[in-house]
Amino acid sequence: MEGKQHKEGAPAEGNATRTHAKGRAKVEHEGEYLPIEDHGIVGNTRTVALVGRNATIDWMCFPHFDRMLMDGLVAPARKGGHWSICPVGSADVHYKQYYWLDTNVLVTRISTEDGIAQVVDYMPVGDKGLCVNGSSTHNALIRQLSVVHRKMCFNMECKLGFNYSRDPHEVKHTKCGICFSSKLLDLSLFSPNGAAIGEICMEEGDRKVNFILCDVEEEHHDVCHKVSTDEVFESTIEYWHKWLSQCTYKGRWREMVHRSALVMKLLTFAPTGAIVAAPTCSLPEELGGVRNWDYRYTWLRDAAFTLYGFLRIGFYKYGPAAHPWIDSDGLWFGVD
Repeated sequence: MEGKQHKEGAPAEGNATRTHAKGRAKVEHEGEYLPIEDHGIVGNTRTVALVGRNATIDWMCFPHFDRMLMDGLVAPARKGGHWSICPVGSADVHYKQYYWLDTNVLVTRISTEDGIAQVVDYMPVGDKGLCVNGSSTHNALIRQLSVVHRKMCFNMECKLGFNYSRDPHEVKHTKCGICFSSKLLDLSLFSPNGAAIGEICMEEGDRKVNFILCDVEEEHHDVCHKVSTDEVFESTIEYWHKWLSQCTYKGRWREMVHRSALVMKLLTFAPTGAIVAAPTCSLPEELGGVRNWDYRYTWLRDAAFTLYGFLRIGFYKYGPAAHPWIDSDGLWFGVD
């Protein structure tokens, strides 16, 4: 997840760099589980989503860390929640991932014999929320698809798995998109064809296409207006640049320190100052075993290390911000 970065959203092919440590840019077997290191991460300081190097989101909690929405990373293959954007009719597909410079905006480059495309994934943060038919929200995931060379077709599939795919939900088509309704959460999907599954063909020079998943309720689907994401994107880029400008580290490992700081920031929960140990859970060492940890909790030891890391590189406000939350927890459980 601590990948290389690049200044531009559509760099030359030779300039793109990979996020995965082992450098495997080709998906060998359709439907295989991707190793955790072959994922990038996006978030909004309330939750995160993991984006595989094959442009598939297979782990996402929404709208907060404790609400499971896409569990394909741990569910039986092809049965869990996921959101995929796959090129059509290409046997030889190569992927590369990188982050927009000094941000948590992730770019996945897709190369086939037909052309080159990219998917830009991000969650809105900053001053500008996503405005949909009069309703504004920051609880959204935006996937922006564009073709930068020749012509390509894609299959898009958004399959939600509320509560580890255990809670039933209804899917309703509206004039503006799709509404997903479960007992605890209602979500909307806005896509070019107004569907959760479909094919889209694009060519170089076409306008970028946005797929948007957000918590806008069905009542705001009555009148359809074009959803503009340009200001939201710029606000998100500006937010991450401004936040990272607080970093005081100027040494030789600057790029790695910046990327680590950005990842740590995604593990913070803005409303309370809490810091989760990781955005995922583990699997038991053996079926039915008890060694099955959920790292989406705040573990005081891990949170202390994260706070120490922030303080070492100039993010001094994180100590006071997290102290009331940790202090109240300590009073409840006691401190060893």
